[in-house]
Amino acid sequence: MKVKYSRLPNKLQCHNLVAHHSHGTPLFKPINLRLHDGDSIAITGASGCGKTTLLRTLSGLWPYSSGTWNLPDGKSLFVPQKPYLPYDFLTQVLIYPGLSNVRDEQIKTCMAQVGLHHLCPQLGERKLWSKVLSGGEQQRLSFARILLNQPKLICLDESTVT
Repeated sequence: MKVKYSRLPNKLQCHNLVAHHSHGTPLFKPINLRLHDGDSIAITGASGCGKTTLLRTLSGLWPYSSGTWNLPDGKSLFVPQKPYLPYDFLTQVLIYPGLSNVRDEQIKTCMAQVGLHHLCPQLGERKLWSKVLSGGEQQRLSFARILLNQPKLICLDESTVT
């Protein structure tokens, strides 16, 4: 299997991209696409057809693929179906993955934009947030992360499922 990816200014591009099962069977037909700044795409299909695996391939987490793809210059953010919410301070959970120099006011603004303003008094509390927050609140926390990170490319996996 051949895998190649690189970064290009302002576009996501796939050429004959296919993700495979570990034993080599392709999960879907080759994908050819080119998305520029401001473009969006929704990928739909039956459960198990490879939608999540496609995103894992693009993020570099799925090693069984062929074809080529290019990610845009800048930060890319891959948002999974179920967000990673470790036992930590809510501020740290929100600035994951690895933001630094984020002011509390920025965090509070983003929380208000996604309807989580009621959690602002808990920013300094350490909890297992995956057990504290509802499914909807967890999704909104993911959107707050997007607002804080300001990525060039956002890939949402099942963004409306709780």
